[in-house]
Amino acid sequence: MPIKYRVDREKQLLSAILTGNVSSLEMLSYLRQVHSEPDSEYFDRLLTLEDIEEFMSGQQIGNVAIYENRLFDHTENRIALVASSDIEYGLSRQYQVYRDYPPDKLKVFRHRREATEWLGQEEYAEEQIAEPGPWTYVAQ
Repeated sequence: MPIKYRVDREKQLLSAILTGNVSSLEMLSYLRQVHSEPDSEYFDRLLTLEDIEEFMSGQQIGNVAIYENRLFDHTENRIALVASSDIEYGLSRQYQVYRDYPPDKLKVFRHRREATEWLGQEEYAEEQIAEPGPWTYVAQ
């Protein structure tokens, strides 16, 4: 599955990892699932793009961001996007432009450690994709 996430209610953090081929349908499913999590709208988010092979088009990224703007109207939490490759970084910056969110609350980082420090969640800096645990996998 190209998208998985976990919710740490104690730390009020939603951590998601996107890998491989990620379609707009999968992103919309992810957003709907996250929206159904109690209080998730108020949690900080850490989204890591990892080994992306195929992603949405620019127009699809815009449409997903606009949908997310409507779904989550709370803008007090922070969103950190981790994108280590140039392509992942460019896609994340595109999303940042489309997402109607305060610029000091949505940032794109090259390294996970920087993102987790910004969020005040340093213990998540070394979280691994293959790590077993309470991940929720997104289905279309």
